[in-house]
Amino acid sequence: LAQGHGRTLRNYLLHWTEVVPPGRRWKRRAKDLPIQQRGAIDCENTQKVCIVGAGIAAFVAARRLQQHGFAVKVFGYCGNKNLGGRLFSEEWDLQAHKMDGAKKILEGAQSEASTIRFDTGCQWVTADDPRFLSEVERWQEAGVIEQWPDARIGSWTSKGVFERIPPADLPALFCGAGGMARIVEHLAHKVGDQNIE
Repeated sequence: LAQGHGRTLRNYLLHWTEVVPPGRRWKRRAKDLPIQQRGAIDCENTQKVCIVGAGIAAFVAARRLQQHGFAVKVFGYCGNKNLGGRLFSEEWDLQAHKMDGAKKILEGAQSEASTIRFDTGCQWVTADDPRFLSEVERWQEAGVIEQWPDARIGSWTSKGVFERIPPADLPALFCGAGGMARIVEHLAHKVGDQNIE
């Protein structure tokens, strides 16, 4: 799945899932099954998985588990209003929002004309693993992610000069269409609101 998490999860599922064969009372671990039977484990109404965290890897894992018959429940660290993990997009109305210590508060009517949106976490993703690239392609088809052409990526020197990395030296960069949070919103919709706490 995302950046190698899938291998760990897959190994866990294949080696530690408890299996109850039809008509039997005893349990055995999936690692004891012949390899060709491991992908055909009957999980109907027997296996439930709790996923803690609500970032990209959590939702991709949740969707894959659902596709294999598992019942999943995703628990975000801060509740379902803060989904996304590092893919977090902020909305700020320059007229209506104010800071009260570390909290953003609303002190008036919001207006689209005075609202700005920006990513406070990850601003882009790369996709060099073929499995993750296939996920990115599905997100592109859904209109939630797009390639970022001619991105200005670099660093500031101690003298305050921006040193840009030549575009030819960068991998393909992908960003959320309308903010990185769009990716997780799309994945959350696929998993189902009723499965998110």
